[in-house]
Amino acid sequence: PVNVTLLFSPSQYLACMDAYTRGVERRVAAGLPPYVPSVASFFVSRWDAAIAAKVPAGLKNGLGLAIGAKAYADYRAYFGSDRWGFLLNEGARPQRLLFASTGTKDPAASDVLYISGLAAPYTVNTMPEDTLHAFADHGAVPSVLSADPAGADAALASYEAAGIGIDALGREHVLCVMMPSQYTSQDSLDDAEECARLLNVSYETIPVERAVDAFADTLRPVFVGRAADT
Repeated sequence: PVNVTLLFSPSQYLACMDAYTRGVERRVAAGLPPYVPSVASFFVSRWDAAIAAKVPAGLKNGLGLAIGAKAYADYRAYFGSDRWGFLLNEGARPQRLLFASTGTKDPAASDVLYISGLAAPYTVNTMPEDTLHAFADHGAVPSVLSADPAGADAALASYEAAGIGIDALGREHVLCVMMPSQYTSQDSLDDAEECARLLNVSYETIPVERAVDAFADTLRPVFVGRAADT
């Protein structure tokens, strides 16, 4: 299973779907089973928390829903493409869109805002326990998200007009940290750097050889007299 997490913007999500698809295509080309269970975790409520003091009252607590709706429309379009039609015939399954960070941050807003507003087929919503109980008590689903991006695009345009840079704000929330040890291959480092480049986010490399050595030294007495498992 592959769990991709901490996605914050539509552009990051598109890069994630494409990376997953390329991996599935490589498995098909190599004659390997193409079914790889996977979710892409798209974080929602932090968008509204980040801009609460920057937008007029009429735009508060709406950006997370607009971003989520845009991600869903992209998800349906991408996995409904001819490219994925071929992979489905080969036995692959689409990566599932998962809405994360769906607990309401603003006490003045509905405590089920990101549950009722992001209900959609073929998705997962990971609710905090309090939110789950609140939805069981008084939640409702008046409608489900549309695969048509027009509504989400119009909503996002209103935030851009108010001075909110969607892609820039998404990048600000992500810092990639690569932690190579003596066991990390150069291929793994190259792949990690390429991932950060595709997501257009900042990254740092922090070697952890000394931490790995210290951990091994701590365990070494436990394995005295035992043959190494190679």
